[in-house]
Amino acid sequence: MGESGAAIHPTLAPVPLEQAEANGTAFAEAINKKSLAELRALSAEELFEGYKNADNKSFPTVIDNNFYTETLPETYNAGQQAKIPLLLGWNSAEIGGGAFMQGKENTPENFIDRVRTSYPEVADEVLEHYAHDTPEEVAQSATALISDGFIAFSTWKWFDLQRKNSDKPVYRYMYSKIRPQVKADSLAPKPLGAGHANEIEYAMGNLHYIKAHDWTEADYQVSHTMQDYFANFIINANPNSNSLPQWPAAEANTPAPLFMNINTQSQAEDSQHDDRYRFWDTYYAEK
Repeated sequence: MGESGAAIHPTLAPVPLEQAEANGTAFAEAINKKSLAELRALSAEELFEGYKNADNKSFPTVIDNNFYTETLPETYNAGQQAKIPLLLGWNSAEIGGGAFMQGKENTPENFIDRVRTSYPEVADEVLEHYAHDTPEEVAQSATALISDGFIAFSTWKWFDLQRKNSDKPVYRYMYSKIRPQVKADSLAPKPLGAGHANEIEYAMGNLHYIKAHDWTEADYQVSHTMQDYFANFIINANPNSNSLPQWPAAEANTPAPLFMNINTQSQAEDSQHDDRYRFWDTYYAEK
């Protein structure tokens, strides 16, 4: 099972052993530790405080030539991954569009300018995949674009590699339930979708522990649905049961694979945006 992200470029792609060792050395120096023994003697609280204060906070997976001998796409393309069922997905608004617009208003002109600044060599192609004729479209597309670069594309790539290189079922979801706003932020604008990590308390059945939100019956129903899907998959390698909307496995080569939209009315839907993920697949393959 995988939620929101994969160790695939551009999301924390694995680094060579030499780079990982250099990152670790720099971190140790930043917190004034001179040996592995000193680092291992730290309590969890001390290690976390050191991490928060250090400049280097990136610790991706490592091609150590032992556990990882190559990138994950290389492993999948060689058919060397575990041949097991997979359930994975991401959230509908992993990052808000403001992170892409950087304080600029959601106008078509500003969106075009930001795209040309961020992706100068492929700006026209990017603009073809993200609608931007109105402020509403810009808000949606800015959210989609920044989310794709953050986590959505890498999760899609994992999904695509697994479905094309295995005869085991692959179940894909989009989590889109917008949780109630934090009580103290009642005047904040409503988000356009479910943000990064918003699904965790639903999937784990922990809503009642989180007092900052006024949870509704609909929230608890979504939580029960997601827990049931996940528990079924853990037990049976299949998320389905007679009491849940049917979640079909994705076909290997269809350009618009089915996914489960997890929300107050969870249902299987045809994907609408896989063409843009195929575009990013070509783009990142050349990086």
